[in-house]
Amino acid sequence: MNQGKRQEEWLIRCIRLAPNAPEQNPIEDVWLQGKEMVRRYW
Repeated sequence: MNQGKRQEEWLIRCIRLAPNAPEQNPIEDVWLQGKEMVRRYW
């Protein structure tokens, strides 16, 4: 999709975030809460 285009013209951008780093990626907190609920009630 981005092939042949300058970086400024890209339609999709990939932002690399550290895995399991809630300070960079807020969804990690949601996954942590979900896993804790599964452990507690399953």
